[in-house]
Amino acid sequence: MKDSTFAKPHKKMAVLLFGISKYNYSHWSRTPSSRHYRPGGGDWNVMCNYEIDYRYSVTNYRERIFKYFNELEYDIDIYFATNNIPEEDRSDLLAAYPAKDYHFEECDPPKNKTTRNKKLRKVCEMCLRSKAEYDLVLITRFDMFFLKDFNNVSFDFNTLNIISKLERPCGIDDNFYLLRGGDLQWFIDCIKPEDVNGHALQPVFEKHCSINFFCNENVAVPFLSFFRLVRSGSIYRRRGRKYIHMKTLERFESK
Repeated sequence: MKDSTFAKPHKKMAVLLFGISKYNYSHWSRTPSSRHYRPGGGDWNVMCNYEIDYRYSVTNYRERIFKYFNELEYDIDIYFATNNIPEEDRSDLLAAYPAKDYHFEECDPPKNKTTRNKKLRKVCEMCLRSKAEYDLVLITRFDMFFLKDFNNVSFDFNTLNIISKLERPCGIDDNFYLLRGGDLQWFIDCIKPEDVNGHALQPVFEKHCSINFFCNENVAVPFLSFFRLVRSGSIYRRRGRKYIHMKTLERFESK
C-alpha cells in the first residue's frame, strides 16, 4: 500500500485567454519614429493591414505557459472569451485550447477597447462562476509570443504579477496578469467599467495588494523584452491620394 502521508498537495490553476483569436483588420497609425518618441506627435499617415491568428502562438504558449506550470505540478483548466469566428475555426480553436468553459462574443467591430474589456471581464466571470478553487489564475491574450523563459523571471505567487511599468507616469502593461485564485473577485471589480484603461489601473490594484513587476523596464509596450504581439500583414504610407507599400510584417514582427 502506498503511503500518501507526505504526498505533495494538489495544485490547480486556470489559464484565461481573452481578446481576438482570429481576425483581419486595418487601422491608421502615426509614423513609427514620432509615435514612439514624441507623445502625440506625427501625422496619422500610415495604414496597417494586420492579421491576428491565435495559431501562431499555440506552440509558444505550450512551451512557455503550460510546460512551465505543469513542471511545477499544477493541473491546468482553460477558459476563453473571444470574438465570433466561423464554426470550423471554433473547432480548431477548441482543439488547440480544450476549454472548461468558453464564450464567443457577437460584437462589431471586434477590435476596440470596450469589446476587449468585455471579453476580459467575461472570461474572469466564467472562471469565478465555475466555483473551482484555483491556487493561481493566469490571464493573457491569444496573440502573444513570449520571448523569455518563465524560469528566468521573478514571479511572486502570493500577489498580483504584471510584466512592467511603462514609460508614462503610473502606466502599466495590461497584457498579462498572474494572481491568486482567491483574488479574482476583486480583480473583476477593478476592471468592471466598460471604458476602463488597463494601463492606468496601478493605483486601483494597489488598494487590494502589492504588484510584482516581474520584468520591469519602464519603457513603452512596443519595447518590452518579455513578449511580442503576433502580427502578419503589410504597412502602407500615405502620399497624397496614394498608398505606398513600406513593409511586410512577418509573424511576431509587430514592434
